[in-house]
Amino acid sequence: MNRERWERLHELFNLALERRPEEREEFLAGLGGDDADLLDELKSLLRSHEHEGILDGYDPNQEVGPDQFERVSEALADRYALDSEAGQGGMATVYLARDLKHQRVVAIKVL
Repeated sequence: MNRERWERLHELFNLALERRPEEREEFLAGLGGDDADLLDELKSLLRSHEHEGILDGYDPNQEVGPDQFERVSEALADRYALDSEAGQGGMATVYLARDLKHQRVVAIKVL
């Protein structure tokens, strides 16, 4: 994607976000179909923006407690199976886990 195309996509993305979610379909339809690839990319970005990610709702001031293992395990359950805590440091906890897709042992660092 060249710079001009990226800038146009960025502009349209911001314009779409200025609208309420229920108004976005009408906005997208009003863009016309002269550049279907750009419109598809814009729709993809909007879907990703609306999807709740693993860090949504994360509170960096939340104290680490005994339930952290369970919270991390639940958040990563679709990709990793946490086995145990490997260690803690000043800013992070490291867990040993299995990558479910590639069937390998990995270390996951949680800040």
